[in-house]
Amino acid sequence: MHQLKNGKMATLLDYTNNDHNVLLVVTLSDLTDLLKSVVQNYMSEKESEKKENDHLLSAADSAKLLKVSLPTLWRWGKCGYIQPVKLGKHVCYKKSEIEKIMNNGVCTHQESSKTVKF
Repeated sequence: MHQLKNGKMATLLDYTNNDHNVLLVVTLSDLTDLLKSVVQNYMSEKESEKKENDHLLSAADSAKLLKVSLPTLWRWGKCGYIQPVKLGKHVCYKKSEIEKIMNNGVCTHQESSKTVKF
């Protein structure tokens, strides 16, 4: 292990974060530890993305919860009141946005300044 300027010992992961070309001789166990660390970081990032992405509801389920028709839900998506999520040919809606509308009666999408009340 190499000692960094701050007095800490460098790990293989520290070398992956710089722009310099470095030739390292590593043991198999060090390489295995590095790969495990990279995979764990990747998996935790994906897990946090999943939490951020929210649960998706079908258009029919969303309309039923909101007690509106499918054309109304489609119109709300067109005007920016609610953001549809397209999965292939299917249109879904984030559960959190549906709950905002149900609780507050108002939902303003971040990318749109349009607000609709019902």
